[in-house]
Amino acid sequence: MLVELIVGSVIGKAVSEGYDKITAHLKDGALPQNLIIGRVTVRRLLLLTSAILLNGCAVLAPPDDWSENDTKYEMMWQVLNVIDSRQTGRITQTYNVYESNWMTRPLIGPRPSARDAYQIGAAYALSHYLMTKYMPAKLRPYWHGSMIPAKYLVIQRNHELGLGY
Repeated sequence: MLVELIVGSVIGKAVSEGYDKITAHLKDGALPQNLIIGRVTVRRLLLLTSAILLNGCAVLAPPDDWSENDTKYEMMWQVLNVIDSRQTGRITQTYNVYESNWMTRPLIGPRPSARDAYQIGAAYALSHYLMTKYMPAKLRPYWHGSMIPAKYLVIQRNHELGLGY
């Protein structure tokens, strides 16, 4: 409880300080990605708020019909996702290699930073788990059976491009 009060007061102070900065930038017609509010960027503030809201949230608990195989397959996909995120983070260090995924490229650009790659990887991890969780149990094997090989093929292609494992 004390931690929540402290975090709440820090967020409240940052939000009140940041409101004036944000409205000033909006009047200029631009809002930079890394707007600094005190010592906290807007992106970090949003990530911190999300972490607090999702802490202990019942939405992350597996459903009643979740099987041991679902756990194994989900863990396998999550590991592959981490490898893919690491490879994507290496794009800027590799000559003549660009992000080509039709879904990811509009979000992080053709030459994403490692931070952008890890953030999109985290978003994919959470969305994949939630989609798997709320999917009917009889469809999960087909979902895993298509998503795991697809992710593996992406990793192999990235490796061939010199992005490592």
